[in-house]
Parts: sequence; C-alpha cells; structure tokens
Amino acid sequence: MLADNENWALASLYGSINGCDNPTITYPLQREIFQLSTNSSGTRQYRRIAHHRSIFINGCNGDDGYYSQPHASISRDGRFVTWTANMYYSNTNSYRRDVFMAIISSAP
Repeated sequence: MLADNENWALASLYGSINGCDNPTITYPLQREIFQLSTNSSGTRQYRRIAHHRSIFINGCNGDDGYYSQPHASISRDGRFVTWTANMYYSNTNSYRRDVFMAIISSAP
C-alpha cells in the first residue's frame, strides 16, 4: 500500500453488481486506482492513476467476488502500480482476470 514515500497511500475502489445484472449507485473514484495524501495539513489531495473497470460480482454465476477486486499494489520506489481486473461480465460463467501495470511519476 505504501511506497518509500509514506506521504501518499495507494487505494483501489471497485464497483458492484446488485442482483447479478443491475449496477449499484455510482460515486466519485469508483472503479479507480488512486493515491491519497496522508499529510496532516487538512488539505485533501489525491492523484488518479487508472480506471480499472472491475466489477465486484456478489457470488453470481460462480464468481466469488474477492478475485474480481483490483487489489492494487505499488512498488517500493513508487513508480509502478499493478492490479488485477475482470473487465468482462457476462451471464455465461466466463470470467477472466488480467494483470495490469501503470508506470507513474513519483509522488511529490
């Protein structure tokens, strides 16, 4: 979650499917990988890194949901972010998860 620069934390939020076919309410930063400033100055800062489009499927069609979450991870030097994404939802029981990587500039 944290690189050597502990002034920024990495987070990954996911969307969900309610009842296997209806998207739930959307909210800011949904289905995104981002960094959030951990400074105590009272200023809220974040850096958007990627929009992963994973959908958390609540046990529909044999998908257990846990592996549909992106689980973003950052390299120690803060230059690489990896995550998984299902990016494909179908009622045919054919779920696929791929690994993605973003090369980013170091956080300030």
